[in-house]
Amino acid sequence: MTPRETRPREWKRYVAVGDSLSEGLGDPLPGGSLRGWAALFAEHLRRVSPKLQFTNLAVRGYRAREALRRELDAALALQPDLVTAFIGGNDVLLNVRFDHARFADELERLVAPLARPGVTMVMSTVPDLTARSLLLPPLRGQLRRRVEAVNAVIRDVSHRHDTALLDAWYEPETRERWFWSVDRIHPSAEGHQVIAASVAALLGVPVETADRIPASGGAVLRRYTGEAAWLARYGLRVPARG
Repeated sequence: MTPRETRPREWKRYVAVGDSLSEGLGDPLPGGSLRGWAALFAEHLRRVSPKLQFTNLAVRGYRAREALRRELDAALALQPDLVTAFIGGNDVLLNVRFDHARFADELERLVAPLARPGVTMVMSTVPDLTARSLLLPPLRGQLRRRVEAVNAVIRDVSHRHDTALLDAWYEPETRERWFWSVDRIHPSAEGHQVIAASVAALLGVPVETADRIPASGGAVLRRYTGEAAWLARYGLRVPARG
């Protein structure tokens, strides 16, 4: 990954569209609310854009079709000059068959109105969801091929609209155990931090980093236990579809 911009510009309105990844699932705060990489990225942005307005429209369970129907108009109404559109994971996980043509059309219709002149837009491929999967090898192979198919579409749309692209598929940290939450589908709190820093680096936004301090075995167990309880309560709720 190489920075797209050597000197960060100042942005006024940042809007995140997408699914549970951008909503922040896997990075719960005390009380049950979510933080997530998009909010962390907004914190990085405020170092160069102190008056930045941030709106997170992402909703868990959404595929490209739901983001197109339920997030696009709201995003356009906010007149953002910075947009992140991370979508595709549920098109892999929730569709019995991956319809390449349909996904390509839906993603195109979502991205084209947002990737306007003067708007910085960031997209991302889907990370390797099989990296820490507990699926049996045949099922894991099927899932991997679907992720690769989705990512081919995402790269094509990103290239045609000249968006910045975080190619998470090739990011080695996304294959580490600590990157994933207990459900092996959503990033952990540390994973969200990595995504936020990676997007910031892509746009040349400064990030204050600290060395990761290895947690003790007891701390890791408490974290995983807490995440498991939180995800069991909140993480499997998918909004009704209309």
